[in-house]
Amino acid sequence: MKLLGFIYGVIAYTLFMSWMVYMIGFLGYFPVPKSVDSVPTSSVGISIFINCLIVAIFAVQHTIMARPAFKQWITKYIPKALERSTFVLVTDIIIWVMIWQWQPIDGVIWDVQNAMVANILIAISILGWAVVCLSSFMINHFELLGLEQVWHYFKGTEPKKMTFQLRGFYKHLRHPLMFGFMMFFWVTPYMTLSHLCLAAIFTTYILIGVKFEERDLIKNHGDEYLKYKEAVPGLIPFAKGKKNG
Repeated sequence: MKLLGFIYGVIAYTLFMSWMVYMIGFLGYFPVPKSVDSVPTSSVGISIFINCLIVAIFAVQHTIMARPAFKQWITKYIPKALERSTFVLVTDIIIWVMIWQWQPIDGVIWDVQNAMVANILIAISILGWAVVCLSSFMINHFELLGLEQVWHYFKGTEPKKMTFQLRGFYKHLRHPLMFGFMMFFWVTPYMTLSHLCLAAIFTTYILIGVKFEERDLIKNHGDEYLKYKEAVPGLIPFAKGKKNG
């Protein structure tokens, strides 16, 4: 059973990292079978509806499964060590379905013709992807994605209890991981209506999602997190802490 639990966690982690890499191609930075700007197959109205529906499913799943009450409920039926991997695996399924079923939309918002400027924008966008990855390691990448829990489950040991610590980007921004995603989605030399739809929907989710996340962080860490929130910006670097997210 413990070996199966470990394999389960590895599968969830592998699927997560695979779609993270695929997303770079999905936004057009290397060829993939399906991208955000593939040939449209539906009307604009239907495309927007389907795209919003898929991301709404992602948002609801993330919002519900990340709450302490849901974690308490699901661990009545599965080992506690598999809870995070289950969250990651469901996320993987939804994202891969989104990639598969994404409905491209015709239309170009901007198209940067200057090669140097275009390359700078591409570099910034890829930097955003790197910020996401680096931010995950600055908290605990393997714990965040469930791999650490299933490894301890397999070995029969207890993982270390997470404490409130500030490392790297988190000393300067409360949500650098989400900021990285916004850089990745929005900074591009070639913004289509389809890409804009993806960026706008996910940004809306991010703005709502961080509110729920911070509510839980305040419950868990109390005054320590409130002081952090007062001093450090949320999503916009160099802005006022409390007033910024």
